[in-house]
Amino acid sequence: MSRVSGVKGLFTVVKLSSLFILGPIFFWGSLGLVARGGLLRCPFPLPFLMCSICPVFCTYGSIRSFLFLGITGGGFVMGRVFCGLFCPAGVLQEFISKLSIAKLSLPLKLDTFLKSIKYLAIILVVGVFLKSVPAGVKFPFIDELWIFLGQNFKEVRIFLLIFLGVLLFAVLFAGRIWCKYLCPLGAWSGVFNRFSLFKLCLQEKKCKSCQKCAQACSVALNPLKEGDLNSLECVRCFNCYNECDERAIRIKPVFSQGRVEPNNGREGEML
Repeated sequence: MSRVSGVKGLFTVVKLSSLFILGPIFFWGSLGLVARGGLLRCPFPLPFLMCSICPVFCTYGSIRSFLFLGITGGGFVMGRVFCGLFCPAGVLQEFISKLSIAKLSLPLKLDTFLKSIKYLAIILVVGVFLKSVPAGVKFPFIDELWIFLGQNFKEVRIFLLIFLGVLLFAVLFAGRIWCKYLCPLGAWSGVFNRFSLFKLCLQEKKCKSCQKCAQACSVALNPLKEGDLNSLECVRCFNCYNECDERAIRIKPVFSQGRVEPNNGREGEML
């Protein structure tokens, strides 16, 4: 087994483990068969945001702080790595998208506009979260939203479940659209791509411009384009790394960065 094949297999194992361990915790709040919270049984209209005042014991609520610390720590090490390897929603989208026969390609302007939605979503999430903490921090329009959600709990929950079904169907044709356009956690963690200890690096002398990396990217980036490898939009799925037969895409510590690898790719090489 080659080194790249071994690392590719390791990444696949990590993704599957995340899907089957964190997946149940996210979707029904428990590793057991009984739904106790999570996306499906959260007693609040918007799941995951009001765990600090939730009266229901939920495994997600009990690990939320540790999960946040893990995402932050992983961000400083390797950027948006939680999104690419550990988030069950992201992994599920990636595997579903592999079943697709045809992929849709959105116009650049529309794609850019849709990517901005997740940054608006994070403002909304922060506002709702601050409303839920004991201090009860005020945030514009959040009081009205809070009342609306409480008065229309069943309707909101039905809408979310329908939206989830439509989203998973759309993934077949558009890839990881939740990660690309809507995920507030992805908007926040993407910032770490700029400041992480390890980054992706393109060795131009080895690159044959075969475009396999671009075709494999789960969020439709082009690693051959300047800036895309470590852009805010990269979810660190490492598909580009796995599919490069020439090993032109490497993982390197930030202090030895550069698009052209020094000393024929030996000095400072990590993986």
